[in-house]
Amino acid sequence: MDTQGDIQALFELQRGHYIEIGTRSVSERKADLKKLLNSILKRREQLAEALKVDLGKPYVQSITDDIHPVKDEIKNALKHLEQWSSIRKVSSPLPLTGISGYIKPESKGLTLVIAPFNFPFNLCMGPLVSSIAAGNCCIVKPSEYTPETGKLIQEIIEEVFPPYHVKAVLGASDISVKLTSLPFHHIFFTGGIETGKKVMAAAAKHLTSVTLELGGKSPAIVDSSCKMKQSVERIVWGKFLNSGQVCIAPDYALVEKSSLASFISAANLTIARFYNKPLTSNSLSNIINETHFDRLVSLLEDAKSKGALIETGGVYDRDTLRFAPTILTNVTMDMSVMQEEIFGPILPVMAWENEDDLLDLVYENHRPLAFYVFSERKQWTKELIRKTRAGTTGINECVVQFVHSKLPFGGINQSGIGKAHGKAGFDAFTNLRSVIKKRIKWNPTRLVMPPYSLKTRKIAQMALRWL
Repeated sequence: MDTQGDIQALFELQRGHYIEIGTRSVSERKADLKKLLNSILKRREQLAEALKVDLGKPYVQSITDDIHPVKDEIKNALKHLEQWSSIRKVSSPLPLTGISGYIKPESKGLTLVIAPFNFPFNLCMGPLVSSIAAGNCCIVKPSEYTPETGKLIQEIIEEVFPPYHVKAVLGASDISVKLTSLPFHHIFFTGGIETGKKVMAAAAKHLTSVTLELGGKSPAIVDSSCKMKQSVERIVWGKFLNSGQVCIAPDYALVEKSSLASFISAANLTIARFYNKPLTSNSLSNIINETHFDRLVSLLEDAKSKGALIETGGVYDRDTLRFAPTILTNVTMDMSVMQEEIFGPILPVMAWENEDDLLDLVYENHRPLAFYVFSERKQWTKELIRKTRAGTTGINECVVQFVHSKLPFGGINQSGIGKAHGKAGFDAFTNLRSVIKKRIKWNPTRLVMPPYSLKTRKIAQMALRWL
């Protein structure tokens, strides 16, 4: 869009068609999804190249983390859309004898998807799939930090959909501000907490419902019973995937004190094996831009100035936006790395000795998007999960819960509002309309209609007691 007026005109165009789009059959929606899948797959190599240009993403990660999850989301919708969209009959309580009830899933109407830079294709197209499956019109706003991927998203959408149904809008953050000021029926935003608050505030002016996929400080808890080599390998992989620019990456590690030395040793060896020379490794992504790079350097320098020790990494190159995977110990809660989401390749490690100390450290931060436990103590793990709250949880695994198509994905409170993926994503873009229908002439509610008398009083008392 070139001007604010163009955005308004596009919104009005879709507003004139959302009822028509919302009444299209399941088979028509499935046909759209199939076209979308075909358009994506024929551009998979172009997409991988665009992701490399925008983020320095390794080819394997482009396929497994950005393109394949969208394919899986579409195939899952194609398989289950009839079931998700079907009318759901419900039984009626005794006082409503003669009245039937059912739930009719229907489209919300005008929807907006605002995507982030870290998985610019996945986190743009995934919510779009849910919106299309639910029968909505949609405007998508790819991240301005990943322009090459954004251009391909726009190309794919223009090939498959007319603009009155789906349209991609490119541009800077002022475009997002204009879009969120419009009276959409639902907004799906993925990004940082502070921006999420602004989106929610803008949506509140129109009582627009929102799905907010945010982030926070997700802990990885390691106890002495865990299988150390495998646990560390999974934590290192999950933390430094996409150079730590992952909302569900382990933000910090809490390691039982007796196992701290073995954890650090295993982490150092694993990082060396995975990335060798990290500033030139073709297995690491770049930091997205200088602003985010400088923020990471500031976090590291703040930690060092307050006594943190660098166990591995700690080197970086601003010219190439490369930042080596870094492990910190001797970390304290007053350091910035423990006060804000890191969203980069720095892993602070803290030791704990008893469960009370562990829980105190976890409770210091808001409810995270992800909560990871690495332990062979099943009952202890179960109790730890019972005593905490998080959007998602991984036991002896991390990050992969995002790609489990049958699990809802999302945060809680500060880490997000609402759920995505599969049926949960479909439901996010759907209104569950309640319908009742009288089947017989006699209406039981007549027994308690005015004028009120001693008889209706007794009927009300009897209903309270027996029904």
